[in-house]
Amino acid sequence: MLKVSVIIPTYNRKEVLKKAVQSVLDQTFGNFELIIVDDGSTDGTEENLRGFLENHKKLFYFKQENKGVSAARNLGISKSSGEYLSFLDSDNTYHSKFLEVMTGVLDENNEMVMAYSSQNLFLVSPDDERHLKVIARKVRSVEYNPIKLLRTNYIDVNAVLIRKSILDEIGFFDESLKSLEDWDLFVRMAIRHPFKIVQVDQVLGDYYYPENFDTITNKVLSKNAIRTYMGKPSTDESTQKILKNIERYLSESKN
Repeated sequence: MLKVSVIIPTYNRKEVLKKAVQSVLDQTFGNFELIIVDDGSTDGTEENLRGFLENHKKLFYFKQENKGVSAARNLGISKSSGEYLSFLDSDNTYHSKFLEVMTGVLDENNEMVMAYSSQNLFLVSPDDERHLKVIARKVRSVEYNPIKLLRTNYIDVNAVLIRKSILDEIGFFDESLKSLEDWDLFVRMAIRHPFKIVQVDQVLGDYYYPENFDTITNKVLSKNAIRTYMGKPSTDESTQKILKNIERYLSESKN
């Protein structure tokens, strides 16, 4: 049986996509398929991947019209065959033991529905399309707390391994959300199974965060940048919708 389906949604990120793909192909754990979903790229993404597609039978490429990252991930889920699912954005990377460690955790804990790892957070120059100019680094490791998850989006979708069967129960990513769709998914999971999510306190991936107005001039992460990445609630439309969803999910769980 196929163990893991890794899903990479991408849109006009050919400069960094190859690095993400290679990080999956370099895994020490080999029982996986890699599904790339192109969300309507116009930068030659498919041609840029041709070498990978011709040389790796476990790599699959699908292209759709531009519908957003949630729709791209959902298409990947619908095409997947693995017992477990992981999601990697095209501008981030896995460490070589990500799948080995994470599958081991879920295999040893059959009752768990999701595991998430720690990450390196790299601040990069906004004009650096290939993420070669690292300005600052921070290790991101947050202990699991189901109550905190209802208030704060602190689990990154790039760091998770999910038991696919749980999505039959809670549904896929909400395509109506413009952002924070991963938080909405994790909240639904935590409300149904609050003690079946486990943190793996090991750095197993790299997340690249562009320098912007939330950074300070002495080249370290500002409090605002960290809060943005860690998912502190804000007043944007998606956050407000998710907070309303949480009330509804909690109400439904009591019935």
